[in-house]
Amino acid sequence: MVQSDSTIRLPGMELLGFFDEPYRVRVDRPKPPPRAVARAAMTHIPSPSPPSPTIRPSGRSLVESLWESTTFDDSLLDWRPGVVARRKLGGREMSTATMVATLITTAVLAALLWFGVQRPGHQAEAADVAMRSGAVLVLESIEDLRALTAALGSDRLDDLSTSTSVVLAAESSARELFASAGAVDDSLQPGSRREVAVAASGDVLAASGEINRLLAYRAAAERALLSPALPSDPGAVDLTNAIGAVAAWRADVEEAIAALPAQVLGGHFQLVLDWESGLQAWQERYLDALREGDAAAAEQALARLAADVSALRRDLVELLESEAARIDTELAAAGSQVADLLAG
Repeated sequence: MVQSDSTIRLPGMELLGFFDEPYRVRVDRPKPPPRAVARAAMTHIPSPSPPSPTIRPSGRSLVESLWESTTFDDSLLDWRPGVVARRKLGGREMSTATMVATLITTAVLAALLWFGVQRPGHQAEAADVAMRSGAVLVLESIEDLRALTAALGSDRLDDLSTSTSVVLAAESSARELFASAGAVDDSLQPGSRREVAVAASGDVLAASGEINRLLAYRAAAERALLSPALPSDPGAVDLTNAIGAVAAWRADVEEAIAALPAQVLGGHFQLVLDWESGLQAWQERYLDALREGDAAAAEQALARLAADVSALRRDLVELLESEAARIDTELAAAGSQVADLLAG
């Protein structure tokens, strides 16, 4: 705000267009520059002077000038590898720890490379040794199985626990041979050692399973086909006791028949079922003979029972011998394959 005499003036109002006093505006225009007048000028051009002869420096002078203009680093005159390395590489030196770490890393890499190159050969050799060891065990198991098979239908058969242990040992050795043969790398060759080992182990496993089922069938059939110790003299036995003895024997027979594997010897199993279905009629004839005091009829009933049991046991032995002969042939072929494998 500006105050002049008694009048208060607000410059800001003038910017908005409000004026309290009239103003005079003076505009000054610049004068135009004078025009230039073209005039002719006389210029003196000197005549060219003759060229001066060119002086070329000699080779010696050039070398001397180059030598004088070149500067040298005095440190290069007493050059040593360690000094240059320290100076040119920023003063750093390779420490002992770094050198040891480098050597260790190099050794580790070399060992890994050697292991990667040699490992396939070592693996193949180890697989071959394992397969040969398994083949030896399988060959021994085959001999044990053949001895067990020969006794299937005879009285020379060992108890069930001993016979089962032979079968389990053969199955274990066959599985080991099968597993070790899988690591042998000649599977693409027809008739290869791996193929022979796999086939032989499969034959042994199949034969072991069949022998095990035949053993189970024979054990159950022997329990069912036992002639009971029943009296034949009506005067020497109490009828109530005779009825209890017959009932207990029939319960054992039914339990043993229920344990028979029907798929092993289907023909014999059906004969056993037919015989069992006629036991009720036989029981009635036998007990009636005792009740009526007919010793001859009681003896005839017991003789008929013994004959039926004997016939069923005889059929069982024949079937077991037939199956044993077939299994023995398969085991002999597998043993021949394993022997050839070990000889190769």
